[in-house]
Amino acid sequence: MSQYRPSKRPPFFPTWLLKQLGCSSNNDAVLGDLVERYQQGKTAAWYWKQSLVAVIVSAFNEVRGHKWLAARAVLVGWILFWYVLVPPASFIFRGILDNYREFVADSWNSAADTAFSYAIIGIFVSSGFAIGMMTGWIVSRLHSQRRAPILLLATTIPTSFISSNLQGIDSFVFWMAVAALIGGILFGGLFIAGLRTSVKARQSRPQQSDGQ
Repeated sequence: MSQYRPSKRPPFFPTWLLKQLGCSSNNDAVLGDLVERYQQGKTAAWYWKQSLVAVIVSAFNEVRGHKWLAARAVLVGWILFWYVLVPPASFIFRGILDNYREFVADSWNSAADTAFSYAIIGIFVSSGFAIGMMTGWIVSRLHSQRRAPILLLATTIPTSFISSNLQGIDSFVFWMAVAALIGGILFGGLFIAGLRTSVKARQSRPQQSDGQ
């Protein structure tokens, strides 16, 4: 009798990335093929590579097949980010920063200064995530939850943000804010918008069954 060998479970994170970011209509088939080949002996490094390649190729093909839609999504995202969301956030953050500088100038308590500094960093990073999340969610809602435009936004907006703030590239906090911005765009554009769609689909199922 041959011993039963349980199937190898593929690495979780690349599997999750492909499920969430894959733009192809046959994404499930691609994922199934990768899992099968991994269980037949392919390495985890191979699985990671193929998952990332599948995401990039599917996004490129979707953008190429819907050029005007992708361009419109990026334009809407840039306008939202730079002209609607960033100006009021910058105004509020500058006010907080001015109060912080006055507080530090008048304060002799180093512990309070340190706590205030960490609070400022937290506000800065969380603001990047919140602005990215709102941008991604709005663009996704306006473009039928297509994934490729959200991936474009997650690369073009942070790139423009970095190029317009080159004086901050030596700061670890700056890169934390960039990472939060990318995470926010992906979270708002893919997870929140997709979650709302799945909830609507579940709510419509009982109504369809009642009508049958």
